[in-house]
Amino acid sequence: MSRQSVSEFVRAAVLEKAERELARLDQRLGALNTVANAQNTLNALAEGLARATAPVAAIAHDASAITRFKKLRRAVEDAQALASELAIQLEVNEGLSEAHSERAGIVVELENMGISETSGASSSRSEAAE
Repeated sequence: MSRQSVSEFVRAAVLEKAERELARLDQRLGALNTVANAQNTLNALAEGLARATAPVAAIAHDASAITRFKKLRRAVEDAQALASELAIQLEVNEGLSEAHSERAGIVVELENMGISETSGASSSRSEAAE
């Protein structure tokens, strides 16, 4: 084997391994971002419902409407608590930071070797993860 063919073989192997690692990290980032987004959405919903309590009570024509509204707020608060517990259990903040750092490290290593992410899937995963 010539030196150039070994070099190309090694480059291809490194790129293949890097793409597998990047795909794994992108999957992790996607999952952690989903939990973080759910938590943020539930927090915003809870705040909106809290602000709406007085206006809803003012326009409600009977007690059953107010009771339903209170049940809705409790359900959102329960969902909020579950999302927070899940975020803690999955270590979302730490996991996002670690995965972004790992991903950046792989990209830098590839660039140092003169290899760029050539796969369209890897590039789109990178953009979607951020």
